[in-house]
Amino acid sequence: MVDPLFAQARTCLFPNEHLDALLSDHDTRANVDHSLAVIYALGLEPRPDVIREQAAINEVAPDQAELLVALIGRRLEAVA
Repeated sequence: MVDPLFAQARTCLFPNEHLDALLSDHDTRANVDHSLAVIYALGLEPRPDVIREQAAINEVAPDQAELLVALIGRRLEAVA
């Protein structure tokens, strides 16, 4: 089950059509899948707060972190 906080965060900033267009790009989808794999490898759950925390640790800009949260949420919905 996808964390409902993903939908809440995503709908405010990024429409599904925009996220789907980004995820249709092979490299973007591979990067999102890699981010998910790292989160799981660290023994963490892919929740918005966890993704934001990991992005901050890796010095990712806040706007890019929010896009990553939205993309991971959309990707999890697609594979659920």
